Parts: sequence; C-alpha cells; structure tokens
Amino acid sequence: MLERGKMDRDLVEFVVIDQLVPKEHLLRKIDAAVDFTQLYEMVEPLYCEDNGRPSIDPVVLFKMVLIQHLYGLPSLRRTAEEVSANNCYRWILGYPLQEETPHFSTVSYNFRHRFTEETVDRVFAWILDEVAKAGYLAMNVGIGLYFNKKSKQNTSSYLVADRQIGLSVLVATFLASDIGGGALTGSTGNAFANGIVEIPKMVVVVAIWIILSTCLAKKLNKFGSVGALTAAEILGKTYGRGAQFLGGLSSMLQSSPSALVMRKSL
Repeated sequence: MLERGKMDRDLVEFVVIDQLVPKEHLLRKIDAAVDFTQLYEMVEPLYCEDNGRPSIDPVVLFKMVLIQHLYGLPSLRRTAEEVSANNCYRWILGYPLQEETPHFSTVSYNFRHRFTEETVDRVFAWILDEVAKAGYLAMNVGIGLYFNKKSKQNTSSYLVADRQIGLSVLVATFLASDIGGGALTGSTGNAFANGIVEIPKMVVVVAIWIILSTCLAKKLNKFGSVGALTAAEILGKTYGRGAQFLGGLSSMLQSSPSALVMRKSL
C-alpha cells in the first residue's frame, strides 16, 4: 500500500525549544562550562546608561561570532542566516522560535565601532583565565615537569627531537610548512578558473616540493654534530657569521608583518 509523506506544515504545536537540542550537543557543553555573564562587566562602559535605544544583548553578539568560528561559517551574513534557521543556535542565544534574530549588520557594526581593541584584549585574557581555572594549563605544565624528570636531554635536544625523527617525518613536516592556506585556496581558484588543465601543474609542483623536502631533510641531520638548530645557524656554519645574521634578519622581517596582521585582526 502506497503511503504518501505527511505535509502538515501548518500544524500548530506547543514545543519547548530545549527539547529540540540534543543532550550531547557541543553548544550544551559550552553553555554549561562557560559563564558568559562576565562579558557584561567588560562591555558595560561602552553603553550609555540612560540614553538611546535598547541594545542587542552583547553576550548574544559574542555568541554569534563564537558560532561563526566554531562551525566554520564564512561570514557574519551567513551566520545570521544559519542562526535564524537553526534551533540549536537559537537555544544558546536565548531566542524563541518566533523571535527575529539579530541582523548581520548589527553584529558587524558593534564589532567594528563599539567593541574596542581593549575590549577584545580583555575578553581574550578572560578566556585564558577560564582555561587556567579548568586546569588545562596546569595539566600541560604537570606533563612537562613529569617528563623533564624522566628525561636527561637538554633544551637543544628537545628543539630538534634529539635528531631521532625519521626521514619520512621530516619530509612531511617540510611539506606541511610549505602548504598553507594561500597555496590551497590559490590552487582551488586556478582549478575553478582554468579547469582540468591545472591538475598536471599541481602534480608537478607537489613532486618538486617532495624532492626538495627530501634533499633538505637529508642535509638537516648532518648539522647535528656542529650544534646548528635553526636555519640561520645552518647558514652560519656553512657560509659564515654574515650569512647567519642575514638569515636571522630575513626570518624576523618575514614574520613581523604576519604578527602585525594577526594583532589587528583580534
């Protein structure tokens, strides 16, 4: 007997939104572990006490950004759309099913014009405090102290894993260092624009990476006997102190813009 699917889309039901969120959902665990009310103290000076329209709850704004990064949503616009349609997101924000959720422009405006760099720094420090209270940092320190007592190796041995890493692991490490977000998105963009012709190019590039990484990995272990730990020290042992200075300066100049960009993005 053929049975057609139900289409009772206009059915009126009384539901508790808490029942629509699975018991083991990640957002439930976050809500139970984090006291978001502390955010009010951090942002209170940024709001007027007796003037202006009622604001969107600042905790809701921070939670929406948390959802965006937690679930890899590409933009605040997409996040606002997902929040409106997702019962679990509505639950952690405290919005019932019929209430309109914040527009993405409201969230964006607050993070661009209201929440200052100092506010973000305070929130970041609060997160670190919560991590410390949870015992995560203490656990890491304890593990480090435990193995420090058991090991007789020094800091130099630690930095290079006592030079016991196999060739395959070294090659994989170099490849992972070379393949960043720019390489992945660039290759994807080229494939989208040019089609299947990009596949041979990508194969050739990967092959070159593997060959160069293999050669470099074989050379790297040879510098263990002379105490070279960094690329700059390897240059110094090979070409002199001038090359070591230039290598260190180059690394510093290369990393400084990245650090500034990360600082501005926080």
